[in-house]
Amino acid sequence: MVIQQILFFFFVTCIQSSSIINIVFTVKNLEGNERLQTSFFTLISSLFQYTSIENLQLHVIGDSDSQQFVDRTLQDLHYTNEINKLHIDDLTVEYEKLISPLIKLFSSGHTYYKDPLFFLSPFLHRILPENISHVIMLDIDLRFDHDVKQLYELFNQFNQTHILGIARENQPVYR
Repeated sequence: MVIQQILFFFFVTCIQSSSIINIVFTVKNLEGNERLQTSFFTLISSLFQYTSIENLQLHVIGDSDSQQFVDRTLQDLHYTNEINKLHIDDLTVEYEKLISPLIKLFSSGHTYYKDPLFFLSPFLHRILPENISHVIMLDIDLRFDHDVKQLYELFNQFNQTHILGIARENQPVYR
């Protein structure tokens, strides 16, 4: 398996060239949370260790403080590609009518899992630029042991009726 710990990755199909690997992740409350910061650093440093940075396009959905942490971390790791930053609060307002019913239907009793952050993934085809045909969505508590290109190449097995591939999810919000 490409990733040692698979908690969540999600594929969405739209329209784009396959030479660039688009990766999206969500970050919230990274500032002041050493555990989340360590998780993010592990994800990014392992991704960069096994994958050519030139081929990556990162999309970050998160709050302002977390995005600043992401910027600093990527700068420290010499990632110079443009980063598509999307603010969680703006997206929550824009997609509220779509997200609210999902929260009511699929949230567990724990308030943590009622955060709109967990319910944006079904709308990536609307959120991300239209020229993207394939995207890998990752939780930040993953570590790569191989090139993410191997995972990305699984899109070659999709036909025109496939819109997503998903790994086992251990979060109660998705059960």
